[in-house]
Amino acid sequence: MWPAVVWLLADLLGPADALRYRPRGVHRPEPATSVP
Repeated sequence: MWPAVVWLLADLLGPADALRYRPRGVHRPEPATSVP
């Protein structure tokens, strides 16, 4: 969970692309499915 928190903070501040990490599974930033 903590790597996902660090990634989210980096995403807000801008340098998330430099981390070579992207949360997966339940910690992913995008929604799992769309709701009709």
